[in-house]
Amino acid sequence: TLTISHDCPVRIAATKELAGSVSIKAGELNLTETGKLTANVEYTGDTTAKTCGIDVDASCTISGNLSVTGTSTLCVLEVADGKTLTYEGNDFAVGTYTLQVKGGTGSNPGIFNNSGNGDLTFSTGMLDVDENFEIDGNITISDDAIIDVLTGKTLNYDGASIAVGTNKLTIYGAGTVDNANVFTLTGGDATAATPTGGLIDMKTNAAAATGTGTATIGGITISGTATVVNQINQI
Repeated sequence: TLTISHDCPVRIAATKELAGSVSIKAGELNLTETGKLTANVEYTGDTTAKTCGIDVDASCTISGNLSVTGTSTLCVLEVADGKTLTYEGNDFAVGTYTLQVKGGTGSNPGIFNNSGNGDLTFSTGMLDVDENFEIDGNITISDDAIIDVLTGKTLNYDGASIAVGTNKLTIYGAGTVDNANVFTLTGGDATAATPTGGLIDMKTNAAAATGTGTATIGGITISGTATVVNQINQI
C-alpha cells in the first residue's frame, strides 16, 4: 500500500501500469504521465476532517476502484484543462461525503470519463463544482443529494438521466448544469400535507430559503401526479 499524507507525484510512463493499493490520508496523489493506475485508490482521510485529492496533469486511466472512508473526508478530483481521467473501476460510492471537482480554468474543462464503467453514486452527499468540469458517465442518487455549482462555472454532464425519483435534489449557486439527458422526477400526492413526490430545490446556499437559487439547468421530466408550486428559475 502506498500511503499519501502530503502532495505526492506519481509518474507512470505510457504503456506502463502500477498495481497495489493507494491510501490518501491527506494531500494529493498527483498523476503526471499517461500510464495506467490499476491499484485501488481510497480517499482515507482520518478521524478528523481531512482534504484528500487526486490531481491529474496528463490524460491517464485508473482501472482500480475509487472509494472513500474517514471522518468528514473532503474528496478532491482535479483534472487539468483539456485532460481526461478515464475511470474503469466499479461504482465510486461518494455516499454522504463531498466530492469537489475542479481543474477546468480555461476554455476546455477537465474530464472524468466513467462512461460504461462505474457510476458516481450519492446518497446525501454533495457534488461540489468549483471550476468548469465534464462528467461523461452516470451519476446516480439514492437519497437527498446536493449539486453545488459556483457562479460562472459549468458542469457538463453527459451521462444517463439522473433519476431523482421521490428524493430531493438540491442545487446550490448560480452556475450551470448542462445535462445532456433530462432529470426525472416522480410525482406524488399533491394534496398531502407533506409532499410525497420528488423535488428539485434551487437555493443560493445551504442557509438560503427554498427556491432562491438562480442556477441554470437542463430539462426535467415528471411522471405521475405533480404540481409545480413555485417558479422554476431557469430551465
